[in-house]
Amino acid sequence: MRVTAQTPFATWHAWRRRTVARRATSASLAALLEAPRPPLRAHWRDTEWLALDIETTSLHADRATLVSIGWVPVSHARLVLSDAMHLLVSGGDPVGQSATVHRVTDTSRGAGIPLHDALEQLWIAAANRIPLFHGAALDIAVLDRLATQLFGAPWMPWHADTLALERRRLERGNRVVRQGELSLAAVRERYGLPSLTAHHALADALATAELFLAQCASRGAPTLAELLY
Repeated sequence: MRVTAQTPFATWHAWRRRTVARRATSASLAALLEAPRPPLRAHWRDTEWLALDIETTSLHADRATLVSIGWVPVSHARLVLSDAMHLLVSGGDPVGQSATVHRVTDTSRGAGIPLHDALEQLWIAAANRIPLFHGAALDIAVLDRLATQLFGAPWMPWHADTLALERRRLERGNRVVRQGELSLAAVRERYGLPSLTAHHALADALATAELFLAQCASRGAPTLAELLY
C-alpha cells in the first residue's frame, strides 16, 4: 500500500512499529522501529537511502534460509560505494538446488558470518536511511520473520520499491503489464541502463540503486509521499 499522510495505514503502521519496538532484544533494531516517520513532503534527493537485496534458498518466505545480503547506500542522489557491503550468511538449511540461481554454495557459506551478526550489521547500516528494494514483498517478509525469531520483533520498514514504481508508471499509461516486464533486468533496459549479473545480492542492490536514480530523474522532483510504501 502506498503511504500518504492521510492513510489510516500510515498511522497504524507507525503505532505498530513503536509497539513492537518494546519487544526487540536488539538496540539497533529497536532504534529503527522507534525512529519517526520521515516527512513525506521531503525531496527524494535530501533523503538517505539503502538499496538492499537478499538471496535465499526459497521463494517461500516462511521457510527460506538467508544465504547472503548486499546493500549500497544512496546519499544526495549519489551511490556511496565505499559503504557498500556483501555478507555471506552461515548456518541454516543446505542451499540445495537454489545454488543454481544465486551461485552461493554450502562450502562458500562456511566462510560467512552467523545470521544474528549479519542482521545486526544490517540494522546499523539502515539507521537514518530508507530501505530500497526491487520487489520488496519477499525480502521484507523474510527479514521480518528472521528478525522476529532472533530479536523478538519484525522490522516492518517504510520503504521504496522500484518494481512497484515501474508497475504504477506502466499502468498509468494504460499498459497491460506482461510477464517478465517488471524484472530488474527488463526495467533497467527500458531506462537505458546496462545489464549486470543477476542473483548476486550486492550486484542486485547496486542495480536497484541505479534504477531508482533513473526512475526519480524521469519523474522530475518526487517527494517521499510519491515513493514510499
